[in-house]
Amino acid sequence: MDYDSKAARRAGLFYLAAAVFYIFGMMYVEGRVAGDDPELLRKIAETGGLYRLGFLSALLGHVCLLATAAALYELFSPVDAAWARLLVVFVVAGVSVAFLNRAHQLVVERLAVSAYPGLPGTGAEWLAPLFIGLYRDGERLACMFWGLWLLPAGVLAFKSGFAPKALGVVLIAACAFYVLRFFEYFLLDPPPAALRAPLAVANAADSAAKVAAELGFIGWLLAAGFRRRLPADRRESASAARP
Repeated sequence: MDYDSKAARRAGLFYLAAAVFYIFGMMYVEGRVAGDDPELLRKIAETGGLYRLGFLSALLGHVCLLATAAALYELFSPVDAAWARLLVVFVVAGVSVAFLNRAHQLVVERLAVSAYPGLPGTGAEWLAPLFIGLYRDGERLACMFWGLWLLPAGVLAFKSGFAPKALGVVLIAACAFYVLRFFEYFLLDPPPAALRAPLAVANAADSAAKVAAELGFIGWLLAAGFRRRLPADRRESASAARP
């Protein structure tokens, strides 16, 4: 089956942009303020505008992911429209949860910089842990959809005939690990002693599968989108010329 290289190119570029925004906002900025609750608040206050910049970067990543889903629908709907629609539904659901959850993060940032002048002196001490917990739980809820959209993406890649079947398998495996981590967080936190070793192995495999799936998908979309392709009549002539 042939494919729309322009849709693949748009999907790859938007997906790459989303990854860059997420890496800056979620990994770099949030990594700089990591720690227990009091340390987190102190570090947020010390970063000045950097934490707010990371907040905005994550939001832009969500917007780019929506654009990615629209381009992927255009690319894969000729393969199977039902699975392509399901991909869009899961991405929209995940972005909706994650986008609204950022309101909890914004409250944490404002508590850290004492932006609520009418709040009693001890108010931030008991409000901040509440909103930090809400934000972390909201991120875990969104992770369910970050995994689920990879299932239709993997099925579509496997069925398409123009994407590598191995990419489809890796995307489906990454979906399974996302779902596993979701249930681990909400049902096994903290995990029983007997499950700690198997879960540690699963978590290592989880990281490898996610990196392979995300980078592999972005790489293939960009390669497919920017690949120079012959017009249909020249392809037919070249095919007929082969012995």
